Amino acid sequence: VGCSKEAGVCRDDVEVVVKDAGTLAAVAGQLRQGYTTEKDIMIDDVKLPAGAELQLENDLAGKSKADLPRLDLSNGARLKFKIVPCEPGFTGAMCDIPCHHTCSTCSQFAYGSSTEPGDGPNDCMACPVAEPSMLGDVIPGPCICIEHASRRAFDQKCHCDPSTHARRQAKFDKGPPHKACRYPCRRGTTESFGLDKTSVCIPNSLVKAIYIQEETIRAKTESDLNCDTGPDGVPEIEVMSGDGASECIRKDYIDALLHTEPR
Repeated sequence: VGCSKEAGVCRDDVEVVVKDAGTLAAVAGQLRQGYTTEKDIMIDDVKLPAGAELQLENDLAGKSKADLPRLDLSNGARLKFKIVPCEPGFTGAMCDIPCHHTCSTCSQFAYGSSTEPGDGPNDCMACPVAEPSMLGDVIPGPCICIEHASRRAFDQKCHCDPSTHARRQAKFDKGPPHKACRYPCRRGTTESFGLDKTSVCIPNSLVKAIYIQEETIRAKTESDLNCDTGPDGVPEIEVMSGDGASECIRKDYIDALLHTEPR
């Protein structure tokens, strides 16, 4: 029964059986439906957080303190408290303090505290959907940037790192299943995959030249490729486009293109 602050916002309803009229009066006040705790309280070793809303059983609804001496508490009075979490993005006993800007939701109270709001960077319960960040193994905890992303100084948000290749661009994939920073080819280029599962972005002018020169390219032998073997040991073939530009492209990338329909 009950929740701990270490778990963040308490989301489970709590039922407490009270057999003492004094405790009942102290907890329920006027015993009105919808009574809400203003601070953390302990009832028979059950810790109720601030903001717990009292849901009275029928035999207690509408009773006042004057009625308490006449109540039969031999079997206990059952008090049900509905734990109402803060709206997403807010924290504190009154849910009026914004979460840290790196969080989308946060714990209602800071770790180890029943009064301090969970508005720090280590109090995150979830991270912004539109940002390449994620929680670690500890929740609540900080929202850290995912692989290939970093937090920028100008807005303190995570962004995918720029591509190190001129023909690729950074793109944030929100998922599902997982957030990821991907690097697709830029417009005007075509991606081709090699036998080693790597890929390259080839300008469309050269792709067109490959299709036009297919027979010539296929007839080339290793002695007339006009290119040195690439750094990864795969033969490269020189391809020249109609505008005079030329480039050495790995043979397996070219073979992959020739096995697909031209765009």
